[in-house]
Amino acid sequence: MSKILIAEDNPVNRELLRELLEIRGHTVAEACDGEEALRVIEQTQPDLVLLDIGMPLLDGFGVIRKIRENPRFASMPVVALTA
Repeated sequence: MSKILIAEDNPVNRELLRELLEIRGHTVAEACDGEEALRVIEQTQPDLVLLDIGMPLLDGFGVIRKIRENPRFASMPVVALTA
């Protein structure tokens, strides 16, 4: 199955998403802020990023900009989340 990064600062939301995705057989990586999300993307090269817009250190919009600027990740699918 797919490798999915959940970038979400709310631990309850992150855990819920992780459980739902793992039940369906996906491999899940997690990040709790925008800076960590970029590090995890470099390390794991996920197939999909589920990205909270309102995160500390670097918000979701900043993360998307950095992803799109990097030729290795420019076409990586990103789903923006907000609560």
